[in-house]
Amino acid sequence: MRFAGEFDPQYMHLDEAKANQGRRKEGIPREILNTVYNRTEEVFGLTVLNGKQVYKLWVKAWNGDVSILNEVTSPNCTVHQARLDKKDSEARKGVEALKEMITNGRAIFNDVKMSIEVGPIEENAYVSARWKLTGTYNGEMPGAKANAGEVISFHGMDIFSLEEGKIKDYWVSCDDVHFLQQLGML
Repeated sequence: MRFAGEFDPQYMHLDEAKANQGRRKEGIPREILNTVYNRTEEVFGLTVLNGKQVYKLWVKAWNGDVSILNEVTSPNCTVHQARLDKKDSEARKGVEALKEMITNGRAIFNDVKMSIEVGPIEENAYVSARWKLTGTYNGEMPGAKANAGEVISFHGMDIFSLEEGKIKDYWVSCDDVHFLQQLGML
C-alpha cells in the first residue's frame, strides 16, 4: 500500500524515477494520516480517508490547526450555515470558507476546545457528529453582557457530504439560544 506523499518508482521509467527522487506526490501528508487511526482506501494510488478520519481532523482544525483543512476539503465545498452576522455562508466556497468559519467562531474566545459527544456516524458519503465547544470568552462580541474570562459552552451537530475523502458540503446546527443566553444577549 502506498501513502499519498510517498515516492513510488515502480510506476515510472528508471530515468524519471531518478529525476523525481525526493519529490513528494500530491496527496495527504503522512503526518496528517498519522493523526487518525481507522482504515483508509486507495483511489488512483492515493490514500483516501474515511468519514470518521475526516471528522477527527475537523475537530483538530477547531482545536487550533486549520491548515489540516487544506488536505481534506474539496475546492467546491459549500458551507450551509445560518449566521448571526446575516452574511451568506454559501457565497464563499472551498477551504477558505471553512477556515473563515472556524476563525470567526474562535474570535470571541481566548481558547477553544471542541470535543465529540456522539459519533462520528458514517453512512455512505455522509458523516455526522454531535460536538461540544467550550471556550473562555474574551469580551469582544458586540452587545454581549458576559464578563471577559467567563467560560462559555454549547453544543451542535455537523453533517459532511464527502467525495473521495474530501468535504464537499458542510451543514452545521448549533444551540445558538443557549450560546447567546450565556453571553447575556437573550
